[in-house]
Amino acid sequence: MTQVPPPANKAESIVRMVAGGCEYTQVMAADPTVSKKDLFDAVMLALRMRMDEVLSGAHAQRLAAIKAKRPRAYEKWNSDEDEQLRSMHARGMPVEEIAEVLQRQVSAIRSRLLKFSIAEGDLKVTQQASLALTVEAKQAR
Repeated sequence: MTQVPPPANKAESIVRMVAGGCEYTQVMAADPTVSKKDLFDAVMLALRMRMDEVLSGAHAQRLAAIKAKRPRAYEKWNSDEDEQLRSMHARGMPVEEIAEVLQRQVSAIRSRLLKFSIAEGDLKVTQQASLALTVEAKQAR
């Protein structure tokens, strides 16, 4: 059985009591030092906790949708992929096709190419990639 740590503060203690089924009158009776501010802090804490749950769930759903289309999205790049990327780019393959082959997002391909161009000092490619990223970001809005 997992041990639940003790509450870090009064607001957390109140949230735990309410989550356990207590009404605010029972909370007040259990601890006469509980103030209206303590209750307000507990409500704010509960809302933040719920928002974190909702947002993390939405993020997980978004990530799952992306990975269904591009399984290597957000994965660490390996040296073989870097070499493939450089080779395909050098042959003039469009970024969209490279993304298909490497199973990554188009934005990841552009970012990786930008990284390479900065490391290699290719100012022309850097400017083109930077412009492409800017245009893509504006279109996403």
